[in-house]
Amino acid sequence: MRPNRIQAFADRLNRDAGPVLGLLTVLFLGLVFQPMQKILWHDELFTFYIASAPSLSAMWDAIVHIDWQPPLIFLTARLSQHLFGVNEFATRLPSTVAFYLASIGVVVILKRRIGALWAAVPVLLFWFSFYFKYAAEARPYALLAAFFVLSLHCYLRLTDSEAPTRRTWYLAGLFAGNLGMMLSHILAPFSMMPFGVAELVRTWRTRKIDLSVWFAIVAPLATIAIYLPMVHSFQRNLFPPLFQASFKKMAVFYAKALRYVWPELLLGTLVAAAARFAPRPQTAPKFPLAHKALAAALLVTPILVNLVMMLTHGAFWERYCICTVLAIYVICAFLLGWISRRGSAAGLAVFTAVLFAGLGQTAYQHQPLAPLHTIEAISPGLPLVDASGLAFLEMDHYESPALLRRLFYLTDRDSAVRYAHATLFEGFAGIHKYFPLRARVQPYGEFTQQHKHFLVFGTPQNVEDWLFAKLKDDGATVRSLTNVSTPYRDYEVFDVTLP
Repeated sequence: MRPNRIQAFADRLNRDAGPVLGLLTVLFLGLVFQPMQKILWHDELFTFYIASAPSLSAMWDAIVHIDWQPPLIFLTARLSQHLFGVNEFATRLPSTVAFYLASIGVVVILKRRIGALWAAVPVLLFWFSFYFKYAAEARPYALLAAFFVLSLHCYLRLTDSEAPTRRTWYLAGLFAGNLGMMLSHILAPFSMMPFGVAELVRTWRTRKIDLSVWFAIVAPLATIAIYLPMVHSFQRNLFPPLFQASFKKMAVFYAKALRYVWPELLLGTLVAAAARFAPRPQTAPKFPLAHKALAAALLVTPILVNLVMMLTHGAFWERYCICTVLAIYVICAFLLGWISRRGSAAGLAVFTAVLFAGLGQTAYQHQPLAPLHTIEAISPGLPLVDASGLAFLEMDHYESPALLRRLFYLTDRDSAVRYAHATLFEGFAGIHKYFPLRARVQPYGEFTQQHKHFLVFGTPQNVEDWLFAKLKDDGATVRSLTNVSTPYRDYEVFDVTLP
């Protein structure tokens, strides 16, 4: 293809988002297919069971006492299960749709400012990163991202230099986006904070209070009332130091966002530098001060979440700030555009480079799904104790009745606090009230009085598990027996004999 034809083709793609969105849709379906086939992991099983509760009141009771998240993810999963059956696909579908809409929303927002090709680059980085796993995870993070993008789109349109022609609709969208965030995740106020910061800056610059915009930002915070019983339940839990918020976790958050896409960024940078002297560069887009304040506030959100969690010794996981991850990748796309002077042909070249680098990484990292291999043939006459609460819930859902008749999870709050400084799974003692468990949960002391010889399935290095340390102090003989292939986090079986 001749250079002038390449330029014309790139100009057409940059103006018309249709072909770019079509390609992204096909790519998304291809990328999400394999993750959708995995077994539901521990946290997803909470969504699965709560969404399929016999009534809405039973569902709310389970939310308040054992999950501590607002109800939207459970309501959408419940609707999906009603339409498509009580299965893994239906439970994950709301998150998959939300993740796709959040990504496409980024293209819609940026297309007006930098063109469709450049707008698709941060989406590719997002999809080829660690965070794509939330496209196939039945938890609220994709919903949080989708509603954030809706709020962002509406706020930017409301506060652009040109007055919007459909102000009422954008106000309604801003309110709906913020309300959706509040109903999706208990830490949603942190993701809403940047809009308040931006509006404060806008109010200062214009010397005028826009009451309608402030209402759309602040009014959804009233739903925080439903958080109070969840917070009360949440505060009773202890988290191991490795999981707790810290200054180190602040730095790790930003490093992790870039670490998983460094090949795409490296190749994109090289291509952008090579395309810098291509003809027909575009002028840099200009942003109001309020929009810059919004971006800055969004970037510091992980720091604020960590600081708050540090006060309560709470846990911090990167998924809490998934909206900030999107902002980081948007900034990366703008930097690549700055390097190449934002030409359409350069945008096509960088888009193609990031796409193929990401596909190459995906193919290299592809791992076949582990077989669902039970361990019932190993010493079938002995009880089997799962040291991990994560694996126990997954095994209870997927393993055969023959294995589950001998499967136990042991509880002992004092030992959990002493050895692991974690009580994440001590609530399993009463979880049968909400989940149809087939295996048994039993106090450690009661079990060890009845059984002096048994098997343990687990990993001694798991920081949130206390059983191996307790057995050692009790003088047990623990002998590694065999490794097994399973889809769970653990793979080693131990033979345990108590004195």
